[in-house]
Amino acid sequence: MVAAFDHIANKYDDSFTNSIVGKAQRNLVWNYLQQSFNHLYDLNVLELNCGTGEDAKWMAKKGAKIIATDVSIEMLNIGKTKAIQGNNKIEFLQLDMLELTEQIKNKQFNLIFSNFGGLNCISKIQLQTLLHQLQSMLTKNGKIILVIMPSFCLWETIFFLFKLQLMNAFRRLNKNSVIATLNTKTTVNTWYYSSLTIKKILPQHLKVSSIKPVGFFIPPSYLNNFFTKRPNLFAWLIKLENKVSGLSFLSNLADHYYIEIEKK
Repeated sequence: MVAAFDHIANKYDDSFTNSIVGKAQRNLVWNYLQQSFNHLYDLNVLELNCGTGEDAKWMAKKGAKIIATDVSIEMLNIGKTKAIQGNNKIEFLQLDMLELTEQIKNKQFNLIFSNFGGLNCISKIQLQTLLHQLQSMLTKNGKIILVIMPSFCLWETIFFLFKLQLMNAFRRLNKNSVIATLNTKTTVNTWYYSSLTIKKILPQHLKVSSIKPVGFFIPPSYLNNFFTKRPNLFAWLIKLENKVSGLSFLSNLADHYYIEIEKK
């Protein structure tokens, strides 16, 4: 997995972070984050799968202190370059989320965050183990906030059915891992999790407090080129997305969903 994400690091911001789809989906997540806390100032944040550090940079600007972790050193190097631009509240750390160090385990965080399907790269058993570990690292009023790819996506199913690719149209329903393509030469094993699955594997002292769709009307990133050429249509989809952002039942039909977890 390390090599897979190292291979795409230098093109990740171009293909997602700075694309119209990537920006729109990330803005949704940021709006949800802002609503989850009265303010981000002075929060101690652990970010898993931080990628190129875009979320860490945004949170640091809001006053949070972040330990931003990723398994890919190439992703982290790009994140460090961003942080040099006037941001000293981010500590970047190469870390496999399946091998949390004692240094991390012994810390307490107000927010533990993972964006855009980072946790879809581990199996259900691994995810359950990780959630148990994260529980003990959470402060009394802290939150675990994850953005996960669900086991069904309406956009994806319609798109691949139109192309007569039946296996791809329903690939997220597979209970085992699916080989997802990162670029023409790189793939990664991916598992898809409904919000119900996440609820079932939570430790007993954690509870789901909120679930929201991310990308019900906004399409998946592989449709970016199509909508870049149709900015008016895409702007209309963003307006529709904002109107349904509070409808939790759409979360398991969207490209991703935002799930907020608290201690009981």
